[in-house]
Parts: sequence; structure tokens; C-alpha cells
Amino acid sequence: MKIADGLEEDEKKRVRELFEPIKITPDDLNREYSPTDVKQLCLRTKVRVDMTLFNCLWEARKRFDNKGRLANKSERAVNGMYMKAVRRKMVRPYSAERIAECNHIRQCELKKENNARLDRWRRNAIASSVVGDGTDSQRNHTAQQQQ
Repeated sequence: MKIADGLEEDEKKRVRELFEPIKITPDDLNREYSPTDVKQLCLRTKVRVDMTLFNCLWEARKRFDNKGRLANKSERAVNGMYMKAVRRKMVRPYSAERIAECNHIRQCELKKENNARLDRWRRNAIASSVVGDGTDSQRNHTAQQQQ
């Protein structure tokens, strides 16, 4: 790991211990989802879209905002500034290869997160059913004593 290169041995060991649970393994990527798992993920997971990801115009906007150059400008003038920024290569559009590589990494991370979600939901369902059975039998026992 590049992060741990400049650290002492005991610190390297600690970094490895922290990294190990979040490491994406082939087992995570090869896990097949049942139709019920897919339905559960679709119903319980919110979809978030990052419109600024791989958007060079957003980066140009941040750059102009930092310098205060977009204040009191018309939409037409702002669009012209964006085109000028791309023409002068102040910002560059992302290559298709770079986008594909980043999307693959994000998909792998999402698969790992979805696996963790499904496992957590299964554990909670089992725990609640066990607790639910205990409370139902407790209520029945209490009701029988009152009669």
C-alpha cells in the first residue's frame, strides 16, 4: 500500500488492519443476487446522481467562482467564459478511458456496499424475528396468568 510506505512498522500494521475490512475481494464481485435481493436493494436504496462528476464545465465554474469572475454576468457571458476556458485548455474534458476506469471502480465499490447492506438487513431481520418471538411468547404467558 502506498499510504503506508513512509510509516513505521507498527503503524503499517494498524493501517493494514483498518484497510482489510473495506478491501474489495473477488468474492464480493462474484456474489450473485437473487430476485428478492435485487427487489430489496431497489426498494430500500436511494439513488444519488452526481451531476458534477466528470464535468469539466463544473470545474471551470468552481475556478471562476473562486476568482469572483461570474458575479453580475449574464448567462450568455458565463457560457462564453466556459467555452473560452475549454478552448484555452484551462479545463479539459475527461477521456472516455478515464471515465470508464473510474466508473468500474465506483461499480466495484457499490457492489461491496450493496453486499454489506444485504447482509446487515438479513442480520436485522433475523434478530428482530428472534426478539419478536420472545416478546410474543412473553405476552401470551402474561395473558394466561391474568386469566
